[in-house]
Amino acid sequence: MDKMRLFMCYCATHPGKLDETRQQQWMTLAKLSNADLAAVCNLAYMGVQVVKPGACFMSADRSCGCG
Repeated sequence: MDKMRLFMCYCATHPGKLDETRQQQWMTLAKLSNADLAAVCNLAYMGVQVVKPGACFMSADRSCGCG
């Protein structure tokens, strides 16, 4: 749970910095699941720019779509 909080804080304080490469690094290092990434993607509903413009999340179902 703490790793998710850290990741969400990173996304909120570094808007638009998350691209495919960094997402893959976070998934590997923090062992994040697709459900975890979907929760991070929901930050966009609160006005946080999660991904770089034009970048896509690489989840299995592509639920986050493109930024």
